[in-house]
Amino acid sequence: MEYFLEIDNQKISGKISNVSLSGAYLETMEPQLSVSHISQQGVVNIKTENDWVKIKCNIVYVGAKKEDFPSGAGVEFCMEDEEAATAIWNIVIQYVSQNQSLFAPIKYFFVSIIKAGVAPRTGNVQGACAYC
Repeated sequence: MEYFLEIDNQKISGKISNVSLSGAYLETMEPQLSVSHISQQGVVNIKTENDWVKIKCNIVYVGAKKEDFPSGAGVEFCMEDEEAATAIWNIVIQYVSQNQSLFAPIKYFFVSIIKAGVAPRTGNVQGACAYC
């Protein structure tokens, strides 16, 4: 999945190599972030099948390329409301669908949830991100 991150009046683009309901790993960043960006808030725009989705996020990790690990940044999603929670849920479903070989053991779980029409339960999501 493609993304661009808006932080410090910059737009940083690349590819997402891992995504979950709580955050994502943004790799192939151009330009690179520095460790001084950790704990800063930004907005990550993720390209879905139909549109671009904007989600507030907090930078929690910045790393340089290591042997088998790409350089990039870890972000924590800020689920401010049910709309954001639903958008993140849909992004995760799409990511799993696109990377089925990676997720074969849990594919049945997601397919069951989708068929059952289960939506994410957000409850009181205000302040779900430690920095929001």
